[in-house]
Amino acid sequence: MIEPVKPEDIRVSDKDREQVQDFLRRAHVEGSLDVTEFDERVGEALRARTRGDLARLIADLPVPDTEPLDFRPRPQAPAPTAGYARPDSKYHRVLRVLTQIWLAVSALNFVVWLLVNVSDVIDGHGLDDPWFLWFTAPLGAALGALWWLAPREQRARG
Repeated sequence: MIEPVKPEDIRVSDKDREQVQDFLRRAHVEGSLDVTEFDERVGEALRARTRGDLARLIADLPVPDTEPLDFRPRPQAPAPTAGYARPDSKYHRVLRVLTQIWLAVSALNFVVWLLVNVSDVIDGHGLDDPWFLWFTAPLGAALGALWWLAPREQRARG
């Protein structure tokens, strides 16, 4: 079995190295690094291969609140298991849209039914057959079945 790669062992790109160099430049300008230390760290950034290598170069430097640069290890989300859709999958987004459309049309039919029946109630005839349910119930049941059959995310056992 292949073991997952630790976050600090993930390889870095040239863009990552450039971001660290920019960070070191700002630290040098602000006075956190002298020229010699700046040169050493920039050279190490150019030779860095993993996130851990880059994290060690900036770990002791102050980070402004607005600084998006972060090579510290962070927990990785578990990979979705084959055969199971994530809750934000395309399938679930389509179901949410269909549900919203169904709710809107059902509400509109109900309001029209009420408006038609207001005059009947005023005339003393009572309420008509709830014809809005002819649309709402079967389509709602079909939509509910699609939600019930939707693939679910497998929970990690442990």
